[in-house]
Amino acid sequence: MTHLIDWTYAGKPDGFFGTGATLSEKALACGAGAIVTVLIGFSVITQDLVNAWSVSFWVLIILAFDVAGGVTANMLNSAKRYYHAPLHQAETGFHALTKNHFAFALIHVHPILAAWAMGGDVIHGLFWYGAMVIGAFAVRLSPLYLQRP
Repeated sequence: MTHLIDWTYAGKPDGFFGTGATLSEKALACGAGAIVTVLIGFSVITQDLVNAWSVSFWVLIILAFDVAGGVTANMLNSAKRYYHAPLHQAETGFHALTKNHFAFALIHVHPILAAWAMGGDVIHGLFWYGAMVIGAFAVRLSPLYLQRP
């Protein structure tokens, strides 16, 4: 059974939301990031998990926004089209990196940073980073029709 997927798109490259994302789609991703960031920030402060307003606190805040907003953005059809389409000639640097699925997974060291920021055992962060990278590679090595969902 062959599954044909049209990954083509046109327009200015957008490595955050995917080329052609509507204002509503961008608002959805940013809104999800903002909501989770507020909840994480509130939880960190009220549970005294790290010193409020320390470098560790800001690392956790940035990670919360990046993960929640990024996961939501990656589910947008515009992002799926963008990330899975071949590189366009104008896509270099950041855009080329976002389309290199293996490199993109490897640079997401969020679990290691979160473990450090929480004052925990960085070995746990390395374990979860490894699990995330293996999962990303497994998806990337799966048949194309399974990668899009």
